[in-house]
Amino acid sequence: MTTFTAPATPAAVPPGPSVPDHGPRWARPALYGLLLAVGLAYFYNLSASGYANSFYSAAVQAGSQSWKALFFGSLDSANAITVDKPPAALWPMALSVRLFGLNSW
Repeated sequence: MTTFTAPATPAAVPPGPSVPDHGPRWARPALYGLLLAVGLAYFYNLSASGYANSFYSAAVQAGSQSWKALFFGSLDSANAITVDKPPAALWPMALSVRLFGLNSW
């Protein structure tokens, strides 16, 4: 029986690190410009609507004064009236009021 030995092929060189595609050159400056424009539009006359919705502002203020009112989403610190939103929707605002105080800005 005859054996055939194939010639050894050199090991393939792995390709070098490829440069990821970052998209068109205008995309990043356009994103930064859009973020700047939206930020300016958001902060321009931000307190024009006052407390926006006094119903939810009262619940947030009550939640900042009483942990029980915060947990149940009550309009008053005595927990007599609750709002129509889930209480967790008011938690970030009430915690923010506890940290920074209630104001229209």
